[in-house]
Amino acid sequence: MINDYTNLEIIEELKIKGFNTSLTALKYQLQDWGFRRQHRNRGVRIGVSEALISAINDLFHHTLLNDAQIAARLLEQGLQTTGRQVKTIRLKSGWQRRSAGAQRAARTAQTFQQVE
Repeated sequence: MINDYTNLEIIEELKIKGFNTSLTALKYQLQDWGFRRQHRNRGVRIGVSEALISAINDLFHHTLLNDAQIAARLLEQGLQTTGRQVKTIRLKSGWQRRSAGAQRAARTAQTFQQVE
């Protein structure tokens, strides 16, 4: 159950219920109580919207932008995300770029610039 929420979400819920705490205090208290997160789930948000996944899919497969650039483009479109979250979604979906060498990547990038 603890892995279903990020620490920041727990703090926000506690504030709603009238408890005020900091991130450091929450981490210390969770550790003191014996709560441990599974390492494979650390920082992964469970409830990512389908719109965000779809937008990442579209940008990843139709541009040569890296994860940080995709996140910046999505912020311009009004979707809140980070480069790290883009990477997590991309890897969970099995979307990876093939490395074909610097010269080939430069030619491909030049082709995309001409098309856009």
